[in-house]
Amino acid sequence: MKFSLIAAIDSKNGIGVKNRLPWSIPEDLDFFNKMTTGNGRNIVIMGKKTWESLPEKYRPLPRRINFVLTRDAEYKAKGGIVASSIEDALERSLSHHPDHVFIIGGANVYEQAIQDHRCDTLYITQVEGEHGCDAFFPKIDESVFEKAFESKSRTVNGVTYRFAKYIKR
Repeated sequence: MKFSLIAAIDSKNGIGVKNRLPWSIPEDLDFFNKMTTGNGRNIVIMGKKTWESLPEKYRPLPRRINFVLTRDAEYKAKGGIVASSIEDALERSLSHHPDHVFIIGGANVYEQAIQDHRCDTLYITQVEGEHGCDAFFPKIDESVFEKAFESKSRTVNGVTYRFAKYIKR
């Protein structure tokens, strides 16, 4: 089963600081929600820290099947499905007949997923500047992924960003 990665990254590939987004970009959150929700038959796969970083009122992310990755077999993710690995989540997601599967973080999960042969698309919000991040998205290997789209730059709340889509060559 093919899947996509979706992330917002700064100029140093930073994705977060202390398990939080270091910027406020409402249009990016809208894009994330639109893409990952689709028609309500999509799956999102995330690590435990990403799950716990979501405000409780948004857990699980609505109108999506939420898989939470952890090695802790006793972990409970109310409203989410606990899986031991990306492979485990992908295998178990087959029974849900999803339209699309998205990996939504964090750093370790992205690192594993981007190297998987089934990862075929990256949806990246490119945020200009460095934002003091302590978690990072892996380097995008442009011999593997080709930039298929890039929007014009936009600025909100003093932050300049653009949307990009990479597809596997």
